[in-house]
Amino acid sequence: MDCLRVADTGDPSGDLLERLRMGYQAKDYDLVHVHTKALDEAAHTKDPEYKKGVIDELDHGMAYLLEEVAQGPEVLLVVTAEHSTPSSGRMIHSGETVPLLVVGRHVRRDGVTRFCEVECARGALGPLKGPELMHMVLNLMDRGKLQG
Repeated sequence: MDCLRVADTGDPSGDLLERLRMGYQAKDYDLVHVHTKALDEAAHTKDPEYKKGVIDELDHGMAYLLEEVAQGPEVLLVVTAEHSTPSSGRMIHSGETVPLLVVGRHVRRDGVTRFCEVECARGALGPLKGPELMHMVLNLMDRGKLQG
């Protein structure tokens, strides 16, 4: 596993876009993980308007995924969050579900059209526990092993 770093410049959209481009160009890897802390750090300020602004900026960076990356025939695109972070109250991280988006050749299509907690919970994946995620990814990459 290799780790390539992109410096945070204060432009969450541009930083994410650069990470996504680097990840997509990493053709010699079977799996690429792209991560940003921008939203987590925004949520920790407990300022909902600031958090919303960062979400809007990241949405612009995410457009690259749908326009370029998701179009590849061998690409399995998985987008999610590591945890929920409330914008108010004393809790730093909470146990609510996080949205999950999966796009690829072997993925069933459903009627979800928005990437948010409520809409994604209504999707074909149903409620998925964290430890189940990698098994699902391997299955959708046609690399799963028999279980049970």
